[in-house]
Amino acid sequence: MPLFPRPQPQTNGPKPRPRAALVTFRSFEMHARRESKALADQGYDVDIICLRRDGEDRTDTDGPVRFTRLAIPKTRGSLVRYALSYGSWFASGAALLTMRHLRRRYDLIQVTSLPDHQIFAAAIPKLLGAKTVLFLKEPTSELFHTLYGNDSLTKALRWIEMKAIDFADLTFAVTDQHRQGYVDRGADADRIEVVVNCTPQSALRPPKQARALANVSDNDITMICPGTIEARWGHECIIRALALAIEEVPNLRLIITGEGSLVDPLLELVDELGLADNVSFEGWVTLDRLEHLFNEADIGLTAQQASPYSHLVHTGKMYEYMMFGIPCISSRLDSTASYFGEDTVTYFEPDDCVDLSRAMIKLARDPELRRIQAEKAARAFEPYDWTHQRGIYLDAVSDLVESSSSS
Repeated sequence: MPLFPRPQPQTNGPKPRPRAALVTFRSFEMHARRESKALADQGYDVDIICLRRDGEDRTDTDGPVRFTRLAIPKTRGSLVRYALSYGSWFASGAALLTMRHLRRRYDLIQVTSLPDHQIFAAAIPKLLGAKTVLFLKEPTSELFHTLYGNDSLTKALRWIEMKAIDFADLTFAVTDQHRQGYVDRGADADRIEVVVNCTPQSALRPPKQARALANVSDNDITMICPGTIEARWGHECIIRALALAIEEVPNLRLIITGEGSLVDPLLELVDELGLADNVSFEGWVTLDRLEHLFNEADIGLTAQQASPYSHLVHTGKMYEYMMFGIPCISSRLDSTASYFGEDTVTYFEPDDCVDLSRAMIKLARDPELRRIQAEKAARAFEPYDWTHQRGIYLDAVSDLVESSSSS
């Protein structure tokens, strides 16, 4: 029972639209867009509080969705810089969220991690009756342990995670393994739902017809690996595996898109291994360009290194390959292997360049295997597509809000 109950609406006239606020320490990216659209389609007025990119207006509207973008410096690198960014974001977000709630009285406030502690920005709105949702799109303590290997930091972040989950009325995790990690540490299993963090097909436009895959005998075989270029994503292993694989399949080509701290070292490695004719770096690309590259690709790669973090999550690029009918090679990680069987993904042992080269050769040499694997992967992915996950998300949110209005 809230300390200050929400005033009851008048019974005469149309029922007012419920109100929701979504808070994310990112620019308004496709995953937040999918949830705001789902809520708007269900009749909610939606406020988005997010980071402001260069050239974006501070405020604007899109139907029942209102945007407020905060110009908070978002920095990567040292822990101190992370802490300053997150601290500024928390203070600004909490003040704005509280003022908005005092005027509009939100029924629902969803906070998307990172950072997990941002959920506490909803403390006063929750006291005044709003229901709070924490969408944990990353296992924070495992991620920072993977990045920094600092046991004290890991313990502190784990404590914050658990306090955040306890505070929220409902929490979403992104895989069964991710959810189980919190349950094993004492979280209430009944208050954590799994919504797979896939890219909506409305954001990328996969082809509606079957793909024509290249034949190894007379065409280049194009492999693709989009995304952030950092050590944990295994790009060095991919390059070294390619150097081995082209000894048997000389017409293998690799396209890498994205930005990150390892671009220059990888370019040097490409030159060192004599792969300049086989590897293309495209840097950051638009969605239109990415769609074009996906439509031209024969094999998709995800070579995430084994870590406490990677065993709990999936990579968005793997879902995108399945959406576009691209057969996927992936490092064998606990969560990925538990969702997708050997006939849907060609696995290799993490960080094993020789095993990855074997997987490249196997798929490159067999266009029929590529076709069959892509078809089976597309069927296996169907339950995890946003079309289906949207229903899980909305059912859980609706149950939460309706339980509040009936109490």
